[in-house]
Amino acid sequence: MSAADLNLLELAEEALPLVGNVAIKLGLETKKSVFGKLGALLVLVAEVITTIPHWQVAIYENKVKTILEKVERACAWPKVANTTGYPTLEDMVVGRHTGKAQKKVDICRGLREFSLRTHEFEDLLTVLEQVKTVNEVASANMGLELSQMNKEDNVPGYPRHVNEALYMILDLHTSCRCTFQHLKLARLRLDSIDQYDRECVPFELLFPRSPSHNNGLNPRSDNWHETMITVSRKRIGRKQAPSNTWTRKQQQRIEGEVLSIGDFCEDLNREQGFCLRFNLTLENLDPILRRDGAMEQPLRNINPANSLSLADFIRKIGGEMTVREKFHLAYVLAKSVWQYYGTDWMRNPWTHDSILFLEGRAAEKGDRGIRSSYYPYFTPDFEESGICTGEYCADGILIQRYPAILALAIMLIEVIQGQPLNGDEHHRPYDKPKLRERYGVAWKATASLDCNIIYKEVVKRCLDGRLFEEAPFDNNDPRNGLEIRQSILYREIVFPLKRLLILSGVSPDTDRPKLQLTGRATESEALIKLDDSSVPHRNDSHFMRPEDPTTPSYKRGASGTNPQFYKLNADIPQLQKTFPRNKDPVASPETSRRPSRPSNRSEFEIAIICALKLEYDAVSLLIDEYWDDEGDPYGRAPGDQNTYTTCRIGRHNIVLALLPNMGKSNAARVATNFRSSYEGLQLALLVGVCGGVPKDREGNEILLGDVIISASIFEYDFGRRFPSEFRSKYMAQECIGKANADVRGLIATLGTDHNSQRLRLRTLYHLTSLQRKSQFGKYDYPGISEDKLFESKYRHKHHSLNCDICNQCTRQSDHVCQKALDSLCSELQCDESRLVHRRRLELKGEATRLGRTDEAQQPLIHFGLVASGDTVMKSGEDRDMIAGGENIIAFEMEGAGILDSLSCIVIKGVCDYADSHKNKKWQNFAAATAASAMKSLLERYGRTDRHYRSKVSV
Repeated sequence: MSAADLNLLELAEEALPLVGNVAIKLGLETKKSVFGKLGALLVLVAEVITTIPHWQVAIYENKVKTILEKVERACAWPKVANTTGYPTLEDMVVGRHTGKAQKKVDICRGLREFSLRTHEFEDLLTVLEQVKTVNEVASANMGLELSQMNKEDNVPGYPRHVNEALYMILDLHTSCRCTFQHLKLARLRLDSIDQYDRECVPFELLFPRSPSHNNGLNPRSDNWHETMITVSRKRIGRKQAPSNTWTRKQQQRIEGEVLSIGDFCEDLNREQGFCLRFNLTLENLDPILRRDGAMEQPLRNINPANSLSLADFIRKIGGEMTVREKFHLAYVLAKSVWQYYGTDWMRNPWTHDSILFLEGRAAEKGDRGIRSSYYPYFTPDFEESGICTGEYCADGILIQRYPAILALAIMLIEVIQGQPLNGDEHHRPYDKPKLRERYGVAWKATASLDCNIIYKEVVKRCLDGRLFEEAPFDNNDPRNGLEIRQSILYREIVFPLKRLLILSGVSPDTDRPKLQLTGRATESEALIKLDDSSVPHRNDSHFMRPEDPTTPSYKRGASGTNPQFYKLNADIPQLQKTFPRNKDPVASPETSRRPSRPSNRSEFEIAIICALKLEYDAVSLLIDEYWDDEGDPYGRAPGDQNTYTTCRIGRHNIVLALLPNMGKSNAARVATNFRSSYEGLQLALLVGVCGGVPKDREGNEILLGDVIISASIFEYDFGRRFPSEFRSKYMAQECIGKANADVRGLIATLGTDHNSQRLRLRTLYHLTSLQRKSQFGKYDYPGISEDKLFESKYRHKHHSLNCDICNQCTRQSDHVCQKALDSLCSELQCDESRLVHRRRLELKGEATRLGRTDEAQQPLIHFGLVASGDTVMKSGEDRDMIAGGENIIAFEMEGAGILDSLSCIVIKGVCDYADSHKNKKWQNFAAATAASAMKSLLERYGRTDRHYRSKVSV
């Protein structure tokens, strides 16, 4: 074995554990934990690299290259400047296989010397820590947690050649001399399944049987055939025997009768009333189509006579669709574009004219008449129209050069707004003028969209011309980077929609949306409803017929089919044209991943309270699911004047409230009302912003944006005023007893080294997720230049000589003018030579210069005593006097009011230093860090088992 045999990922997989083991042993010998930490991280990163999906390899190569370069510098001995390649690591790997391992003494020397370079060593640890968390947030960049999704859901469902082979063979068979030309009016069914675990991938297609298709778009139903074509994942070579894992039945299929040109059409002419099955394999790279021989009852009894284009579909019933139905339709469209992206199936962009909804009809049991469902199909271009837009437009100046992605954005906009975009009729081909025109229309429509923030972000990413900057189109080699572009499409567009669908309580693999027309009378009397049924393939053992009233609710995972998805009842609400809608379905009982929708108020255990609108807005961006999107289903107790939002965050049901005003009295009144309406509350979280004490008793610096979590709450302004001093009624130590054992235990656990580190990492993750969801950089990190701490005695006043009041201010008790109180430090010319030096700001500045923005903005989390009072603290000297006497780390105004009614934890971001120099520049970022820490804390807070349900239901 030679080093040349290894690529970057293979070298990392082999070398990092070797270096990690050396570092761990070095840590044991030297008693230095930094080496142990380095070793553990290297081993963990190697494990992560081994699990990188093949389609993400190119994306991670740059990251792995950076790691290898840093580890090479760390291990090399003697240290040599400007070393190219990875000679030390390569020697270690080759030596391991040849038995001539490099001396560990040299590697230990290299690591020892490297550890003295503090900044480089910390930089290496930071890079490794970030990769360590990739496994938790890999699907990313939308705040989508893989802990709630099966990792395989990020992997394309089957090899690329499957789509290509199917198109090639069907296009080939259109060259037959058949008078009717069945294949040129094929319809390909679109579904919501993105994972195909079987050896063969199934495709449902419709073909016309007789010449009646020439009479127009909508021929009679008895003149159309349903077919199932299964395409093998494997490529079979001349000398390759069938795999031992194949069943005898599959071998027999491979050996079935090969169809020549014209045979396909003969089958369509001959058979009627059955679903025909065919098998397609790649043998010696040639697609071979075989007759299955098996015939079944039609899967859907499709009647194209009542077909609707997507445009007509949206016009007629777009306004009738629920948000969930729109989410599902959007997901099906995006998933299908991803599935066929870059193939001949997408020679031209898919638009609302090329997607059809076809009617399937089935007799209902008893006297319930006929049930009709509508299924989405695509009309491929086998007619050789000569129009081929292609994947990329290189002409002129354009923002979005990928026509298929722009067309998808337009369809997503049309679906969510319930009507086609104006002027979007007959919009093929997508040439340069059309691209520019449609982009302008789409961008304008997106700006005015009033919809879920994740959905809107997906549309924006479709319109972002930089979407594929990781693997841009190559005019000289169009297939270069295509798989990466397809993976980006899934990661940035499909996966967020899938996640959004799950958050709305719908399983993505449930075959929807299908509109049902039910009734024995005229179609005008029909009810349009959502059908949760899924017509199965032959081996779909989990399928239950929806029309059977005795059938139990369909539950994903009941038969071992991906238990990661949430359970879903089959009791789907009707969407009526002439009658009011029923309520949304309630999710089935809790799974391990998320709670069920509460049936009544007593099932809510956690309250979140915010004092300011900006705090409430930040928390709202991290809510996973709202329970009251279509009205207030839970109400409130008589006399309760609070306004509530009910929702879910992670696995907890939450009731959220915004105080009418700041202060302890308002907080106390709201907390009392909480207790009257929500009797089952176990914990209240007060989330928002606060004034921070610059340094705790141990000397740990507290910076703007850091998060304060209360170990206890001290009501510092409640006491007695004597002539010489003010004395608080309670000592700080007495406040600790006010928190119940549950809260004290939680805070103590979170304060341990391991859990506090995890809390920090998860807080950073949720913070970046929140920032991506927000608009116009509202929650961006303001930067170290805006974090200014002046000496506590240095007053915020006019420092020029043109203000008589400020000129006379020389002592703490002296007044300053009102204008100074309302002005910024830059306007008053506050002397920056009076700034206090902050070591952590230096480290953040270095991280910023190195481009490590996440490290620069990552907040620290401090646990300690929080002072609560009705006064806004704006005095550095008073701050230090009160804090120093009681070891207080922050000041806020509501916690003490809540504590008498509810067990409370204060979680607040530091937006100022509680001195006269305070301003509002940091409030949004501090609110975001507090909300992020709140969600991280809830991940560690255990839910209470409930063995009963209140008899009082909604």
